[in-house]
Amino acid sequence: NDAYVNYGEQKTSTRYDDGIDDFSRAPQQAASRLALGGSRNWNTEFQLLLERPSRTPEDAKERIELIDNLIASFARAATPIAKTIVAEEDLKIKEKTIPPANVGGIAGGIKYVHDGMFIKLASKDPYGIYGSVSKAAKSAAHEINSLQALIECNIANLHFPLQTIVDYLGRRLMMSSILPIDGTTLIYGSGDGGKTILHSHQEARALTRQVAEQLNLSPHFATASSTGELVSVNVAVDIETHLGKDGRIYIIDTARLFPPEPPIHGEKGSVFCRLLRRELLRTNPVPLSSDAFTNFGKHESAKLNGDVRAAWNRMMTSGVPACINELEELISSDFYTATDPSQKLVARVMHKHGINTRYLLHLRSLARSPLLKFALLAEVISRTAKREFFENLRDIKSTDAMQHAGLASILLNQLFASTKASKQFWDHLPAKIADCFPSEFSAPSESLRFDAFAEIFSPWKQDGDLTMVSKCEQILLRWVLFQCGIELSEDSLVSLREKRKPGAEQDLFRISDISEIKPKIKTISVGHILEKLRREASGGASSAAQQEENIKFYRTQLLQREEALGPDHPIVAFSLENCGDLMVSIGDREEAIAFFQRALQIRRKNFADGETDEITVADTIEKITFALHSFSMYDEAIVYTREALAIVERVYGAESPRAAALLHEEGSLLKGMGRYELSAEKFKRAIHIFRRIENNQSGSESSLAASLVEFARVQLHLGKDDGDIEQMQEQELQVSEKFWGPNHSRVATVLNNLSILLTWHGEYERARPLCERSLRIRLAALGRSHPYCGHSASALGQLYLLAGNYDQAAVYLLESCEIYELSKRSEPIAMGKSNYARLLMEHALLERDTTTQSTTLEEATELLQTAIKLATADAVRKDQDQVATFLVDLASIHLFKGEKEAGTALLEKAKTIRLGCLRADHPNLRIVERMLLSPQDPIQTSRRILVSQLTLYSLGRS
Repeated sequence: NDAYVNYGEQKTSTRYDDGIDDFSRAPQQAASRLALGGSRNWNTEFQLLLERPSRTPEDAKERIELIDNLIASFARAATPIAKTIVAEEDLKIKEKTIPPANVGGIAGGIKYVHDGMFIKLASKDPYGIYGSVSKAAKSAAHEINSLQALIECNIANLHFPLQTIVDYLGRRLMMSSILPIDGTTLIYGSGDGGKTILHSHQEARALTRQVAEQLNLSPHFATASSTGELVSVNVAVDIETHLGKDGRIYIIDTARLFPPEPPIHGEKGSVFCRLLRRELLRTNPVPLSSDAFTNFGKHESAKLNGDVRAAWNRMMTSGVPACINELEELISSDFYTATDPSQKLVARVMHKHGINTRYLLHLRSLARSPLLKFALLAEVISRTAKREFFENLRDIKSTDAMQHAGLASILLNQLFASTKASKQFWDHLPAKIADCFPSEFSAPSESLRFDAFAEIFSPWKQDGDLTMVSKCEQILLRWVLFQCGIELSEDSLVSLREKRKPGAEQDLFRISDISEIKPKIKTISVGHILEKLRREASGGASSAAQQEENIKFYRTQLLQREEALGPDHPIVAFSLENCGDLMVSIGDREEAIAFFQRALQIRRKNFADGETDEITVADTIEKITFALHSFSMYDEAIVYTREALAIVERVYGAESPRAAALLHEEGSLLKGMGRYELSAEKFKRAIHIFRRIENNQSGSESSLAASLVEFARVQLHLGKDDGDIEQMQEQELQVSEKFWGPNHSRVATVLNNLSILLTWHGEYERARPLCERSLRIRLAALGRSHPYCGHSASALGQLYLLAGNYDQAAVYLLESCEIYELSKRSEPIAMGKSNYARLLMEHALLERDTTTQSTTLEEATELLQTAIKLATADAVRKDQDQVATFLVDLASIHLFKGEKEAGTALLEKAKTIRLGCLRADHPNLRIVERMLLSPQDPIQTSRRILVSQLTLYSLGRS
């Protein structure tokens, strides 16, 4: 370590402009250009999609598609910009169409701002921070890999830029969306190489603590070099957290998120490019520091460095042998798939065991079978060839495609032709491999003691198996083409064996054989990952076997951490919370609550001892609340919710977004308890806060819409029809159209609900176009078999029924029945049958012919009996009020026919059900009581039932 230049020392000894690195000044520099050029605001689009809720599978599918499409669009837009920057690299600044931007900072390469993107030419290392151009490029790859890890953490309220990497002609460009941050928005971390370290912002501290806990990173102390102040940080000192001017909290410059490996003696810049993998950290019994082996980690460096060294040793002694065994089995079972570059199976197995591909050469030295030795050496050679090819591309400083193709043909001939140049290349290849894959296990001279050319095909040459030699040559060729981005013309796509002329010394590839040197694009993956996490959180994604594997892993991890760290360590509390989440997902209430309560005990103790902050306690309390809520333990949950709310209001203020979210949760719990008046008050407070936030910053639209609809539902439970609900629904429609767009299925739901509220008030003409629009949107967005389409058709049919247009009512009610049958779900099928039965009842009541009337009523009776049977057979059904509604309808028929005893029995049964699921003053209960007290006009009773059940059903279910 004495011979190693610590990163913290190196970075602080180099001049910085004013301490703001990379993204911070980009918006200021780009402001006028964006305003004049109308560049696309990639960041706003990206953040809105990330914040977009997915309450239904259809919402989730659409959200995934939109996110993936945006990422693809960003990559497509970034590629020509990257090509232009590379083509103009050696021009004078005044001659460039995309000139460099002075945005401060020296890490990350030369910066550009163009077309709504912030760009770093990472293959430049003008200040010698990284030690080589290839290491600078590797650091850029770590930044996007770290960003991917943060995405998978799925931490609410923590935002990040949209990013992609473009590799082109030996250059690596990091392309990012411009964020609304500048030199004044940094709230956590250091932007000046550790001279000053911000650490007091409570929400940023809480968010980075969640990052540290999820990734098993160790909070540690660092010293601000300008003041000597010793501060506690959760992640690497130079990872920056900003409070954006849109109110969102962003984390940037994440290349050093993961801890560095123990440095190789004398190697420069390894803290940037030789990092431990996330998979290794995940299984490590103790958390590791991102600032190990740097001057940032000087405080307690012996422990921080020792923990990392122990983890690295564990990887080498346990992970590598396990990886070799799995690779041997994989290669022997399917050699050609395992060696297919597009599958990347070898790298995936290595990563699974926490091993970086820089250990390919080491794994080869331990491999047993010739097939695995070849597969590993083929990857080593292709990666080494790529490095040399990219260096040559950078050296020629030319935009001439013919020169690029010439270099590609030279490389391929050196590898596969039978010429003196090829022999010289293979003679020098071991030294190049040693430079590309430096060894920690032997002196440099020992790593040169193999003949790459002889060893790669020797097992089959010795056996005279020329067919296998030919196949292996083709595999190596595919790897080289894949790594270098070389695309061959169709005419040259023949085997190397066919190209060779026996006994002749010849080149095999001409310049004309090279079709293109393609840019390689690496993007973040967001949509599918976030949806997978959402499904797993709700218990709907994993198979039973996967759940068992997860439970076993987290229980083992908990035991390891308790043994290594002690029972009261914050990381132990985090492991307990992981176990609690899993228990919730499988429905094990007792174990889930026990895990969470034990975690809370640790959090309270840590807070009392000054080891954590109060928000960390609130985080755990919220997790208990949501667990209790999911098990319908409302009384217990509300106690914890109020405690969390008190903490949040103390720390963030009573008007903060988090306080509003907890008020919304309290309102939901009170609604579940049947305490509707109090519930309405909580939702109104949440709406007030969300509306104020919406006026000042982005990101609150979905929360506001959710609180608006919940408030409307509570008002309906209270039997309110004074216009307040209609106003709320109209506000929700405005918010939803703004947030989701005019043709989204969520907008259709709001339209459906608003049309029903207007129907409640008898405003059929205003309601009809809204209902028709809802049906059109849902049919287009969801397809005809979706039950929500049936809801809209049913609402439209019942609207016509209430307006007295029986022919049109029949058309839409029958359509809803057909849609419900296609959905194959018992609840909507029952609803459709009862709605059509109600139409038949009205027909019968107005029919003068007694025979026709009797036949019609019999048909309606059969439909209602089927609906009751379907509804009562639904074991998971929570809302029994619909069963009661069907019973009341059936009772109406019996009463009309003079069968008072049968009708009264059905009404008593309906009353018993409603007493068990509704408040005493609920209008649906009052309908039954009135019918029991005195005979009612059957048509008017039917219509009151219709409006009542229609409104509650549609708002509550769709």
